[in-house]
Amino acid sequence: MNYLFYRLVLFVNSSSKDDLNYTIADFILKNISEIAEMNIVVFANTCHVSPASISRFCRKLGYDDYIHLKMECAKYTSLKSTDYYEPVMLQDPKKASAVYLKKAGMRLEEQIDLLDWEVLEEFVDDIHDSSNVAFYGSHFSHSIAQLIQAALLSCNKYSIAKNDSDQQIKIAESLNADSIAITISVRGNYLRGTPRLKRAIEKSGAKSVLITANHDPKLVSEFDRVIYISSDDDLYMGRFMLLSFAELISQLYVTRFGDHRQG
Repeated sequence: MNYLFYRLVLFVNSSSKDDLNYTIADFILKNISEIAEMNIVVFANTCHVSPASISRFCRKLGYDDYIHLKMECAKYTSLKSTDYYEPVMLQDPKKASAVYLKKAGMRLEEQIDLLDWEVLEEFVDDIHDSSNVAFYGSHFSHSIAQLIQAALLSCNKYSIAKNDSDQQIKIAESLNADSIAITISVRGNYLRGTPRLKRAIEKSGAKSVLITANHDPKLVSEFDRVIYISSDDDLYMGRFMLLSFAELISQLYVTRFGDHRQG
């Protein structure tokens, strides 16, 4: 699903109704199909805010300007619901659920042969040796980042996993060549959808790693390392694969760098 939706929901869930960001985010969510054809002046007048406030909000979302926001609204409108739509669910919910869960089980079994443990050991070494560790992602990916973050903290390894786009950019701007920026994105497009964040990470010189199910070869040139969580672009099963990967990488890190001495 388009990342814009999750960012807007985050603003609505984390801001008070008196907050300007809440007002703008709420309006976009309720009128997202119309935003693609709405100019910034009409938007501002309808929301009773200034065009400058809308431009600032666009930058908080990680976009360059209002035109970029309109493009993302149009993209969301054309793709919404495709992540969950399953026609068989209408005809036979039990059968559809059984097929889905069996497929998930098969994909999870395949993961053990897919994962390159030499690469994963190098990955956890990079995390351990980096002065700053920052995770990037949205919604479910952010939850996965927090899971790994907790495992690292149990080994006294501090890391950062912000969900707010504006804060993510500020963290990226504070990174350096001795840092590691880890993007978690099943579809692999998170940084493509947040150009300001992408530029900040690149400018920092930090080692950039992508964890994804997307095997698009172009992604390899955009990161220092790409770690695949599935053998193909089966994005529908990506959440299962990502969760199991997070559990495994957490266990690997804690096993290698945790304090296991007996008291």
